[in-house]
Amino acid sequence: MGGACSSSSTDESATSKQKQNQRGGKQAGKGGTSQCLSVHEICKHPPLSFIIQQQRRSTRKGQSTPRDPVNEKGYKKRIRENLRQATKRSDIEELENAIHNFEKNKLEDNGDLADAKERLHFLNLRKDLRDAILRRHPGILDTAINNVECSDYRSELSQQLETAKRLREHLTELDCYRHDILEMDQSTISEIRSYHHPPDGVHEVMMGTYLLLGYDEDKLRDWVDVQCLLGRYGRESLIREIRNADTVNIDDMVCRHVAKLQSKTSPEKIREVSNGAATFYVWNEKMVNKATKDRQTQNQPSQATTPKGKQKQKGNTEKPRPKNQG
Repeated sequence: MGGACSSSSTDESATSKQKQNQRGGKQAGKGGTSQCLSVHEICKHPPLSFIIQQQRRSTRKGQSTPRDPVNEKGYKKRIRENLRQATKRSDIEELENAIHNFEKNKLEDNGDLADAKERLHFLNLRKDLRDAILRRHPGILDTAINNVECSDYRSELSQQLETAKRLREHLTELDCYRHDILEMDQSTISEIRSYHHPPDGVHEVMMGTYLLLGYDEDKLRDWVDVQCLLGRYGRESLIREIRNADTVNIDDMVCRHVAKLQSKTSPEKIREVSNGAATFYVWNEKMVNKATKDRQTQNQPSQATTPKGKQKQKGNTEKPRPKNQG
């Protein structure tokens, strides 16, 4: 009897523990459900900053954020639809006209107008950056780069931005090379031009300078022809042409030819006979070295520097085309 009672007591204790564990499991389950619901509620009501960021991402891709329907009919409905369609595309003029019509007719803005203006801002930033790269003007590049860096689209335009920055560094380097020539007095060039029989090396140096500027060698063999070029003024003056010179227009054949001409003398020997010619010698050397270095960097598959271009004859500069992006 005592053993039976003991066994019965043990069974009741085990049953009681199982019930307690089941109750605890239910409570834990309720708690877990409560936690899941709270996370779900958070997802249903994300922070405002997250919402704005998502809207900007869709806008710059030409995707309109879903909006509450507006009760409009006739021409107003068409104007709103035109605005939405223009926002999805990349035509700046079309989008500007759609925004103008929307505002002119004083339609209710349920977010469509805000999306359109944000899209227009992105398209203008991208266009200005592309135009600055094509124009290759330091001041315009600085403005376009700064505008993108101060915007919310720096990551979206990172590729074009990096290209613009490399180009800006490239132009800065060229400015350093030409600094001494741009500071040169016109009388120094007149002195070089005045030689009836130029000292050794002077003809070769000036011939190399004009080759780097894109002139045909046949028009440089005679010193009289070089003298005529040195006598030009205004837009055709030598200093003006050097101000606009760029290694992107110098091919390998010209580099080798100029290097061969330069090898016939040295900076010291040229400086002994003409300080002005020595300044052009240094510029020739730096331009040849940079053009060669840039081309070697371009040929590396993982890197790209300045846009490719080639010019054998003066006026044959080939400018790169911008890549179309949506």
